Amino acid sequence: MESQPDITWQPSLFGDEESAIDRDFNRLERIQLDEQSWVDHAPGWLSSSDKLFHHIVEEMRQVLSVRYEVEFDSVGFNLYRDGQDSVAWHGDRIRKEIEQPIVVLVSVGQPRRFLLRPKGGGKSTVFKLGDGDLLVTGGMAQRTWEHSVPKVKKAGPRISLAFRHGMDSKAYAGKKTELAP
Repeated sequence: MESQPDITWQPSLFGDEESAIDRDFNRLERIQLDEQSWVDHAPGWLSSSDKLFHHIVEEMRQVLSVRYEVEFDSVGFNLYRDGQDSVAWHGDRIRKEIEQPIVVLVSVGQPRRFLLRPKGGGKSTVFKLGDGDLLVTGGMAQRTWEHSVPKVKKAGPRISLAFRHGMDSKAYAGKKTELAP
């Protein structure tokens, strides 16, 4: 396993508070970039974000990296708002140099069906993921299997955190957020 990246992070002195969002957008400033373009900037919109950062980047990523002996260098968040949000059958785009990639999913919120099947079709294996469930694909699963989250008539919101290693930067066409080395 590669050495863990040195992530320097200085938590706030008041980091024991629970995270909270500024529902009133009290510090929001709209900045007009030109006649047709603008950005909104709200410093500190999420207060006490140190705990959330710590759990996702320092603690979860680190524990998973040690367990699976790979350096997870990216994390993606996928929001499923309701039963109409879905993802069709597909395989993740992972560099060919990684022969047996490991992808970790941590699902929070309302459980949803997550399906795995051999590439090109076949009998599906069904997992119901949510409420903090962990699912890890390893070996040749990412090379020879595909997955989906099908639409359903009724479902509550769910977020899937996907930890990956050695991601192909083209996979997310500029949408990928990498952890600093």
